[in-house]
Amino acid sequence: MSSCDESNITKNYIVQSASDFDILSACTAFYTNNIYNCTGDTLTLHSDNVSANTINSTVYLSGGTNLLDIFGSMDTNTFVTGFTYDNSNNLNIQRNDGVSFGVNISEYSGLTINGVLSACTGIYTSNLYGCSPITVHDELILLNKLTLSAVTQDDTLTQILGRNSTTGDVEYRDVSSIAPAAKLQNTYFVSSLSGDNSTALVGDINNPWKTITGARNQAVSDGYSNSLIYVYPGDYTDYEVQYENGNFYFEPNANVTLSASTSIFRLSTTLNFAPTTYTANTCNVFGYGNFIVPPSVPGGGVNTMGLNAGLSPESYFECNSVDIDNGVGFFLANDSKITLKCDLIKRNTGPGTTGCIRISDDSEGYIDVRKIEGGTGSPAVECRWTFGSTFNGKALINIDEIETTPGCIPVLIVNANDGSEVVLNSNKLTHTSSGSSSDYLLYNQRQRGGNVTINANLENEGSGILYGGLGSDGGLFEFNGNIRTKYTAINHTLTDTSTDIDIKYTGDIVVDGDATSAIVMSGSTLYLNGSLKDLSTTGTTNGVTINGTTDLKIVNFDIDVNTESIVSSAPNEIEIIHSLNIDKPLNSNITTTGLFNYTGTTNVGDLVIYNTPTNDNSLTQILGRNSTTGDVEYRDIISIIGAASAVYKSLDAGSIVWGSPAKPHTLEKRIQVLIKKLPEIYRKTKNL
Repeated sequence: MSSCDESNITKNYIVQSASDFDILSACTAFYTNNIYNCTGDTLTLHSDNVSANTINSTVYLSGGTNLLDIFGSMDTNTFVTGFTYDNSNNLNIQRNDGVSFGVNISEYSGLTINGVLSACTGIYTSNLYGCSPITVHDELILLNKLTLSAVTQDDTLTQILGRNSTTGDVEYRDVSSIAPAAKLQNTYFVSSLSGDNSTALVGDINNPWKTITGARNQAVSDGYSNSLIYVYPGDYTDYEVQYENGNFYFEPNANVTLSASTSIFRLSTTLNFAPTTYTANTCNVFGYGNFIVPPSVPGGGVNTMGLNAGLSPESYFECNSVDIDNGVGFFLANDSKITLKCDLIKRNTGPGTTGCIRISDDSEGYIDVRKIEGGTGSPAVECRWTFGSTFNGKALINIDEIETTPGCIPVLIVNANDGSEVVLNSNKLTHTSSGSSSDYLLYNQRQRGGNVTINANLENEGSGILYGGLGSDGGLFEFNGNIRTKYTAINHTLTDTSTDIDIKYTGDIVVDGDATSAIVMSGSTLYLNGSLKDLSTTGTTNGVTINGTTDLKIVNFDIDVNTESIVSSAPNEIEIIHSLNIDKPLNSNITTTGLFNYTGTTNVGDLVIYNTPTNDNSLTQILGRNSTTGDVEYRDIISIIGAASAVYKSLDAGSIVWGSPAKPHTLEKRIQVLIKKLPEIYRKTKNL
């Protein structure tokens, strides 16, 4: 077979192999002007490479692409010059010979671009990674939040990022511009963790003092008129840190432990250890500090004021907690004045007596504490004298809960004098008692004047209120609240018989033990309003026991006890202002004025029926009191003669007469009605 140039060869050949496949084999070369497929429109080339100088074809690949569009003339200088994107995931690729074709790129993965990717209108992606740190060569505008998953902390930095509220740009500013030196020049920062007294600088939060005393000494040396010592969290041991017109602020978890037998703050009082340079009459404490008085410092305290007379010390004291093992937390003498706000004052069973708050002499205390707990020896709260003989001051005390232990007096008021005022408000005043009847919750002794008001609920396994003592001869003691005790609820053991003392009780009393009497009163004027109930099923508990000099006034009171409701050691008349309800008899020494209701079965001295009785004129027996025995008895009615009647003859048994002369009372009533009508009858008769 020759080449196609030899035109004399013009034949049709049919090649049939033994295996029935139509195959023409020409491994070195094959010359022809036309190649036709046997059937159909598809010609299959079984090779990965096709080489030709020119391809002229109208045959298309699957998908509609012309072969010429792919191969063209196979010019070695043909190449892609660029592409365009239509924002609908379609690329149009251009070649240097003017030929172009389209490609859809709905989704690609693993796309690597070496060079610059330009997408000026937008890029949508969930993750953006950099081959090395990404450098942004233009402004970056965030239309939503920016979340940083890991940020390195460096407290030495002095510049912080912020947003410009006008432009929205993120910019930086120096820390000093937020807290300028002019505002911090009188502030002394203290940190037990990072401070250094040798390198500390006033107003510099990055260079604090290590000790409170070190900062205080520098503040006094600098002489600023209104300086502040700012104490960071940490543990501090110190004493006598006050200074004149000083101000302290303690952050939460700033713990200060007293390290000597004195006080942490000491005002208008001789200093035991610090130089007199640091003597002060006024000093204030703010924040949330915790102050500890340990067992190792006998006679210690948190704030001692006014042991030197005539200096009128003042202090505003704010803290989180006070923990006392030995001494008194807040001690005010002479004419001191304090405003105290604290969450918890805890008194431990240290080697010495521990007190919480003592307001004495002419001092004023304005106290607001959530809870006082524990303690031995000294009272938790006391108002009394220290240098004089009376308490003439003012104490307004709000303590939500007072809870003390055996051997401790929760509240003590002694020698309140004319002009003094004590107000204690407490939702719950409790005592873990030893069980003794002499263990009281509240003592008010030797009151000579002034006003003492207790608004509280008392609960004790011992007794309740003890009032009285030598010299108790004046003033007003008022208690509002409920009392629950095992023994005597109110015990007023006065040695004087004066009734110039007014004692007013309003509330409900419950006793549940073996008390002789729930209320005992000797002298004074006592007002009772509320109720008294003995829960014990056995025993001989009386209700109220008084003596002959007690002026007892019942406002509205219910008594429910085992034996006698009201007992007196001598004849006594009690005044019932509104009502008295009892279920046991009154003692034979008791007489009453006013109304009361007796629901028991034993006779009483004066029975007063204050309901409206039913009228029945047919009754022939009436009740009366036997003047000899005091018993209520009845007598038969023989006859009843109305007032201002004139009886001129004997009357029949059972007669009821009235008038002058005496006549049956029904007739006399009709006559009296007619007499009243005579003027009207006269006028009508005259005009006839």
